[in-house]
Amino acid sequence: MVIMVTGALGFVGINLVARLAAGGHQVVGVGRRDPDAEILRFLGPTKKAVTFSRCDIRDGNTLSEILSERKVERIIHCAVITATHPDQERLHAAETVGINVAGTTTIMESAANRGVRDFVYISSGAIYGPGHTGNLRLTERTPPKPEGLYGITKLGLVNK
Repeated sequence: MVIMVTGALGFVGINLVARLAAGGHQVVGVGRRDPDAEILRFLGPTKKAVTFSRCDIRDGNTLSEILSERKVERIIHCAVITATHPDQERLHAAETVGINVAGTTTIMESAANRGVRDFVYISSGAIYGPGHTGNLRLTERTPPKPEGLYGITKLGLVNK
């Protein structure tokens, strides 16, 4: 099975890529840059099962080409702009919304147009706000209370 992982060079993405490749899947890692030596070392022998494609997820044409050429059957969508400070959110608001909302919409449309069988969206506890950490159990019934743009963009794409 061929699985595409967007945001493949981020923390969640690269760990997922390694796990899927170790499990015998062919993985297409998509990111806005090429993997560096540290990433390739991290993948170790599993890198044989991974191909990387440079693509901004807002680029539907390139996404469609990758999906077709690689015969992608499933997508796990991890690509996101995570603002780590309120000032960063203010300075890069358009890019954050562009990647997190428009980019996610573009990849969902590309997947639907290319007949991709499954689409998994990686969300975030940020939709529940900063008070939900530690031993508190989060469920689908936990009320969302995002405080920043990142949490708002993640919540905006959750199907209620």
